[in-house]
Amino acid sequence: MHLTETCERNSRNLITQVYTTQGAVPDVKAIEPIQQALVDKGLPPAKHIVDQGYVSAEEMLKSRNQRQIELCGELREDASWQNLAGAGELDDASNV
Repeated sequence: MHLTETCERNSRNLITQVYTTQGAVPDVKAIEPIQQALVDKGLPPAKHIVDQGYVSAEEMLKSRNQRQIELCGELREDASWQNLAGAGELDDASNV
């Protein structure tokens, strides 16, 4: 379950969106439908603050360019086997 709430200073926090998925669906896949529902309701946030599970470079760009919402959160580290093994990187970029 994904909850969206307001977070204005000096006011009560209100839940503005509830979105549910199956447990195996990555959180990053929820950003587009959550934000689009907020846009459709006339409640798009200027900034959408989320944790790492919801952030990708692609979603940051789509959020800004398609829905005019700044997606704020840390990018996830590359957990691919290539990165973890230190493989697949070029030693000298001049040899490209």
